[in-house]
Amino acid sequence: MKRFTGIFQALMALVLAFGVLGALPPRQVEAAAQALRISQVYGGGGNSGAPYNQDFVEIFNASSEIISLSGYSIQYASAAGTTWNNKVNLTGNINANSYYLIGLSKGTTGADLPTPDNNGSIN
Repeated sequence: MKRFTGIFQALMALVLAFGVLGALPPRQVEAAAQALRISQVYGGGGNSGAPYNQDFVEIFNASSEIISLSGYSIQYASAAGTTWNNKVNLTGNINANSYYLIGLSKGTTGADLPTPDNNGSIN
C-alpha cells in the first residue's frame, strides 16, 4: 500500500507540473494540460517475477497538435516525506496522438523496456 501511495503522489506531482507552467500563455497551458494524460505507471521494475526490469511512466498526447514538454517534470515524494525529490525534467515533444515513455529506476529482473524518450532515477 505504501508503494501505491508513493505512485499516487508522483502522479499528483505530474498533474501539478502540467498545471503550473508559467512560460506559456494561459490558453496553451490549459490546452496542453487537457490533452496530456498519464496512460501508464509501472513501479515494480526489477522486482522478483517482474515482467519489466525498469519502472516507468508513459504520457499520452490526446490532441491533434505537437506539445512541447519544455518546463514539464515528474517528481516523487514518499508517503512519509515532506518534500518532492528525484525530479525528472522532461524534454522534447510529444507528437499528436502519441506516447512519451519515461524510464525510471532499473533492476535486473524482467525484460528491457522499448527505448525510453527520457530517463530518470526515481525509484
